[in-house]
Amino acid sequence: MQANALVVLQDASVTLGTDFDTNPIMSEDSQSIWRYTISPRYSISANQDQNRWYSNAAIRFQRSSDKEISVDREDPTINIGWDRDYDRGRFGLIANYNKTSTRITEFDGTGLVVNDGSSTNRSVGADWQHLLNEKLSLTLGSRLLKTKFSGGSGFTDLSIKSINSSLSYSLTESVSPFVQFGYTELDNRASNVDIIKSQNYMLGANFTPSANLNLTAALGITHISDVGNSEVGNASFNYLGERYQFRGSAERTVSASSLGVFQESDRYSLGYAYDLSEKSRIGTDFILRKNNTVTDIKTRQLSGFYTRELTEYWQMRLFLQLRELDNVTVNAHGETIGFTFTYNTPEF
Repeated sequence: MQANALVVLQDASVTLGTDFDTNPIMSEDSQSIWRYTISPRYSISANQDQNRWYSNAAIRFQRSSDKEISVDREDPTINIGWDRDYDRGRFGLIANYNKTSTRITEFDGTGLVVNDGSSTNRSVGADWQHLLNEKLSLTLGSRLLKTKFSGGSGFTDLSIKSINSSLSYSLTESVSPFVQFGYTELDNRASNVDIIKSQNYMLGANFTPSANLNLTAALGITHISDVGNSEVGNASFNYLGERYQFRGSAERTVSASSLGVFQESDRYSLGYAYDLSEKSRIGTDFILRKNNTVTDIKTRQLSGFYTRELTEYWQMRLFLQLRELDNVTVNAHGETIGFTFTYNTPEF
């Protein structure tokens, strides 16, 4: 390979921020803290003919005003991948590594957020997209994910293997029905339980009634070994106006959880964003989730933001987040308010 045949693009940024959280442990006996964060990010890609190599790396340094409530953190994220385009499709490989606070991952996942532990994920995956003819396309994907918990989180280390496929047909310019199949193996290595297997079957369609509006709807069944069948489905919309975006979704899923089992959940979301000018934007998001098995917990989250480009390279963001956690023993509320400044380098 000739080095001068490559086109290399680089991008880097750093975000500095602080926020005030009234109840990070989401308990009825709330205790507030300040957090201070610095997050440098870097990405690089190289292109030659039909091949593209890329890598993205970041690390989140976070310090707390009370380390007994929220520990200091250094959470890295990195992914490395390769894509190859060909006449009728694309093939890609990707490897990921990331570390995140369980208070972030588990608020929406299980609602168990008391301990400030860590979730470390390592994964490798492959994706293949192929156009069978002018109207019919096939997508295949596989993934191996290993999750390890630390810091007294109390969650179960997991190994998840999955294969997913989708067959889509362009019936008209605005309607594309599809069928999907997924197979997952969940290995809970901390227990003597056999590997749990899941099979997912979905039938749905994508609709594009106008250039500004996209709709998706699907229904199906998930079968869990030794448990049985559960009905699943999803519906979503996205409308893009001249200066605003409005989106929403409703879904029932059965997915692997950090408790070492498959968990059925209902999730509803609405989001809205509006461009005040070429340099500023406001927006809000609402998420409601109910876990129907294992934890039987409801979580609600309402957030709002304001962003503004201060210069060509500097951006400011103000945000407010309201959270609620509700289960049979606890009804807790928490609020977070903060701001960030981000510096983006130009592409070179």
